[in-house]
Amino acid sequence: MTSFVGYSSKNKLKGPFTLRDVDLSVADFVNHLETRKGSRVMLPEFGSLLPELVMEPFTSDLVEQIKSEVLDIAKEDPRLNINNVQVEQVEQAVTIRISAMYVPTQEEKEIDLLYENFGITAES
Repeated sequence: MTSFVGYSSKNKLKGPFTLRDVDLSVADFVNHLETRKGSRVMLPEFGSLLPELVMEPFTSDLVEQIKSEVLDIAKEDPRLNINNVQVEQVEQAVTIRISAMYVPTQEEKEIDLLYENFGITAES
């Protein structure tokens, strides 16, 4: 079976920094969502509009735009299939709950994103 190996120091003060398989896939996906579109040198199409979208007035159209952005980015990674995307406004924040399946092992994974006033935090 294919095994994916990568590294991340996000939210870690000390090693190990190695991520494998489903954890790496989720970290890559969240990284893509957190990166502002156009902010990567030599990769102007990489990234997401989510950081800008969540600062807009919360409407049903905005919810659909957020869902569409998440699904479009997920299509770029064959390791994940997105089953459901839920978007809610909670006080001064927007929460996005993504239900995904890691394709190689058929493992189900919940990805929770919280966009607050000044930035994004992710939990999975």
